[in-house]
Amino acid sequence: FTGDFVRHEADEMANPGVSVPAIIGNVTDIITSHLPGMATAFGVLGNDDNLEGYLTVITTDQPTNPWFVKAGAVLSSHGVMTQDDVLRSYEYGSYFKLEVGGLTLLNIATVMYSVLHVPVSQNGEPDPFGQFAWLRQELAEAAASNRSVWIVGHIPPGLESYGFTELWQPMYVKAYLDIVQDPVLGTAVAAQLFGHNHKDEFRLLPTAPEGAGPILVSSSISPIYLNNPSFKLVEYCPSTGRLLSFKVFYAEFPVEQGAVPQWRFGYDLLDAYPSLRNSSGGRGQPGVRQIDVEALARTLAEGLEEWATYADWYATQWPNALEDLAAFAEDSPAEAEYKAARRAQYLCSL
Repeated sequence: FTGDFVRHEADEMANPGVSVPAIIGNVTDIITSHLPGMATAFGVLGNDDNLEGYLTVITTDQPTNPWFVKAGAVLSSHGVMTQDDVLRSYEYGSYFKLEVGGLTLLNIATVMYSVLHVPVSQNGEPDPFGQFAWLRQELAEAAASNRSVWIVGHIPPGLESYGFTELWQPMYVKAYLDIVQDPVLGTAVAAQLFGHNHKDEFRLLPTAPEGAGPILVSSSISPIYLNNPSFKLVEYCPSTGRLLSFKVFYAEFPVEQGAVPQWRFGYDLLDAYPSLRNSSGGRGQPGVRQIDVEALARTLAEGLEEWATYADWYATQWPNALEDLAAFAEDSPAEAEYKAARRAQYLCSL
């Protein structure tokens, strides 16, 4: 789970100090009740999972953070985050490590890195909650023992693809990239999973170490930003920790008031994108890596069939501007130039 249990503008709800923790508990119950017996990783907080948007009070020099203590207590009481060591880490900085289904998941906090973080007076602390030091140590141990880990967070580093503005403060982008692009530490990262943007996207490291896994940005359940609700079923190899593929399931909106959304299969990653399948399949080593996503990005720039597929699923079958940028033989030279430039602009945000 990549965060944002709670609706936007939580501060407009009656008594958010009570409502927000209650919603965190309700969402946890609803999801886990539909996945009985399945190991879960809940706790990543989004920018709406506090008393107001993008609020994280940085308490690096304190043994615990009051809000994280409250959120951790809710999660623990609802049957997740029951391990003492995990809960202690969470109460301090809301980041934590879990071993789930053969995977090592490093769940990180990201709201304090945001360009919209409040209180603004706390921006600029070199390593809030010591999370970068923790991440570096965990990746060093994983690399030394030849283990793969997945990083899970809410707000991805880099640009957002609406207005092409920064999501993280530059100093934190640099600190994070220094870790995940490290030629030793970065080889242990088999995947990075984020949310926040409400769109189905991926990201690329500027200088990826050999074998680096993909960065996936999932769309949302909420349709507030013009997308159909969706979720992903991820396939991975438990022995290597490599992400093999994923399947998207979605429901079409709007529905009649009181009607139950009808969930259906959307697409399979490798079936939808032959260039990605050919790149990963030709290596003889199962698993999707950044180098395969780079091959997909080059194909998308052409604006042909795979671009049309990507645009259709960008907002999960909801009409969007990317659909207007597909290349057609009948395009005039001016149209072709314009579309190519807009596709390049979008791909630069990755």
